[in-house]
This record gives sequence, C-alpha cells and structure tokens, in this order.
Amino acid sequence: MSSTVCENLNKTVDEHIQYINDLMMHKVSLLYEIYKFTLDEFGYIKEENMEQMGCIIEQKQDLIHEVDYLDRKFLAEYMALKERLGISSLDEIEPQSSKRLTELRLNTFEIMEILFKIDELDKKVNRRMSKMRDGIAMELIKIRKQKHIHSIYSNEKPREKNQSARAVASGAFHSSFDKKH
Repeated sequence: MSSTVCENLNKTVDEHIQYINDLMMHKVSLLYEIYKFTLDEFGYIKEENMEQMGCIIEQKQDLIHEVDYLDRKFLAEYMALKERLGISSLDEIEPQSSKRLTELRLNTFEIMEILFKIDELDKKVNRRMSKMRDGIAMELIKIRKQKHIHSIYSNEKPREKNQSARAVASGAFHSSFDKKH
C-alpha cells in the first residue's frame, strides 16, 4: 500500500469527498480556460494568425498538463475513499446521505459537459486547420509547377534575333533556284 493511500485512510469520508470536490472544481475552472483558449484558437485560424495561434496552443498545453496532474491526484483520493468505504463505486452510496456527494455528482456532470463542448469546438478547429492545410498544399503545388515551367524556359538557349537570316546566308537552306543555276 502506498504512503498516499495510507495518509488518505486517516481522513474522514467527508474530508475525502470535500477534497475530491475541491479537485474537481479546480479542474472545472481549468477546463473553462481551455475552452476559452480553444475559442481564441478558432478565431486566430479564421484570421490566419499563426503566431498568436502558436501562443494559444502553448498556453492550452500548460493547462492540459495541470488537468492531468489534478486527474492523478483525484484518482489517488478516489481510490482511497473507495477502499475506506469498502465499495467499488461511489454509485453504491445513496446520494441523499451526503450533501458533498451530491456536489461531487454535479461537478462530474459539469466536467462532462465542458469536455463535450471542448471536443466539439476542437473538431471545428481541426476541420478549419485541415482546410487551411489543403489550401496551402494546393498553393505549394502551383508554386512547384510554376518553378518547373520557369526552369524549363530558363535552361533553353536564347534564340538569336536573326538566326533564320544567318541560316540562309550560310547555305543551310537551299532553294530550288540555287540548284537550277
């Protein structure tokens, strides 16, 4: 048994639930920040402002790391609470038995709701990015074709202005007149 689990067993059930609620409320606030950054990201894509978008992505990634850390703390606390109560799920406890347990369920619902909103917005961002990437790819193809065409014409030897006149003068073209006389 880990030392964290041993420490958690010394807490009362109410303290476990309150601590879990505090973690979840913090997670909710972080998720709303992530949602706001995702909205900003969508706007910067529309404006094709890649510099600002890069900054937003970095800030969003920092928040995601924070959420991951909270999730690990939540899991340790949740496991300790289940062990303390001798249950496999909090659903085994009657919701009416604890106001904090009701809050926990509401916080869980709010987390699921904001995660759904973030996911939907992320899908829009990804679609917009894909369209932009496809547009850039088409532009690159056009540039490569133009570059290829330019290289073909620029490698051709320049034609002299009076080339045909010189050919006639040098005897390259024999007319029937020359053969008769």
